[in-house]
Amino acid sequence: MEDLRQRISEAVDLLLFDEAAKCLEAQAYRAAYIMTWICIAESLRNKFVVMSQRDATVGRIVGQIEQAKQQDRPTDKLLLENAAQIGLITAEELKKLEYIREMRNIYAHPTGADPSKQEVLAALVIAVETVLSRPPLLRHGYVASLLRSLFEDRHFLDDVPATVREYATGVAHRVHPEVLPYLLKGLTERLEQTIIDPELRVFQRRGLEFGATLLAEMRPDLSAEAWNILAIVQKYPAASSLLLSTPEVWPLLPEQCQDMVLGHLVEPVRGSQVQPPTGPGLQRARALYWAGSLTTRQQERFCSSFERAPYVILKEAGVPLQEYAKRVIMGLSSHDWYMQNPASDALRDAGANECSRVDKDIQEQLGRNILQAAEGKARSAESFIRSIIGNKEVWPSAFVEGLILGCCMSKPGK
Repeated sequence: MEDLRQRISEAVDLLLFDEAAKCLEAQAYRAAYIMTWICIAESLRNKFVVMSQRDATVGRIVGQIEQAKQQDRPTDKLLLENAAQIGLITAEELKKLEYIREMRNIYAHPTGADPSKQEVLAALVIAVETVLSRPPLLRHGYVASLLRSLFEDRHFLDDVPATVREYATGVAHRVHPEVLPYLLKGLTERLEQTIIDPELRVFQRRGLEFGATLLAEMRPDLSAEAWNILAIVQKYPAASSLLLSTPEVWPLLPEQCQDMVLGHLVEPVRGSQVQPPTGPGLQRARALYWAGSLTTRQQERFCSSFERAPYVILKEAGVPLQEYAKRVIMGLSSHDWYMQNPASDALRDAGANECSRVDKDIQEQLGRNILQAAEGKARSAESFIRSIIGNKEVWPSAFVEGLILGCCMSKPGK
């Protein structure tokens, strides 16, 4: 009995359970059986009330039960039928509970048969396993309302990642696991609509943080057929690739899905044309790379895309200059304005602070080569050097030394 009691999820159910247990201990088996049914019915009623606060569908059920109660109509069967309808109990569990309800009606008459101790114990076990041990988890009605709030109410949550993560963790403990596939599909569908509209960025950030936290918290088997995860990625590639590519969620995906997601991150397709990665996409793929989450082939695909990504995308993805400084040097030393100018712009956009984090020998090479590119009339390099003269931004000494050494290496007369 103590083991059963420990499994009860809601404190409000303990009182009636303890009374049924006391009747059993006193060998008042008829009373114990009747109390067991009352415990089941009241637990279902309380769960409906809790769920109704966040789910309008359950709210209507509570209204029907209250109306029946006011009209002096029995509510026990109504409780069971609605519990099965919204998925609180399964069809098989409904049959077991219906049997307890019917036997309660028989045992309630003092002239009728009375239950044995074993029958009461069995009823209590069923009560705990099917009803009392389960928290009032929310289902489809709540999910639909939740999605509307997440993507339509700008002030539903503060635009702070920690706040969104805290809320998502709370939802993970309130929502029924069976509605998670429905939630994921709805979430990616709504997210896809925010990708192309800059004015919806707050909803995009919120949706991505919420979804990734929820999946990481619940850790579902995304390879299971119920998720239909490949179809979701195919239908909503931009949103699903960002949502499913955090290091915490990545291991939950089947490998084929991982390959698809990585493909959409590093080689997004628009129409029939393969495009360079977006800043957020490259940022996600890079995080997986440095977390050691990618297979050898996936690492090759990422590195190939990284090497071809425009400098502006690298900057948008938050990639430090240290990781592409040698590429900048190659561009500056190419004697080709079409390579020198973007490389000069990349160094300017990175700024003095980023340059100071690069190894000193690389800093010197950057200084030498930006000077040489300016000597070669690369306009962006010329503009860059003019911009740092008299500027309050202090560039590292090794970079400045490179500039001076570049002057020494210039052609006579320069």
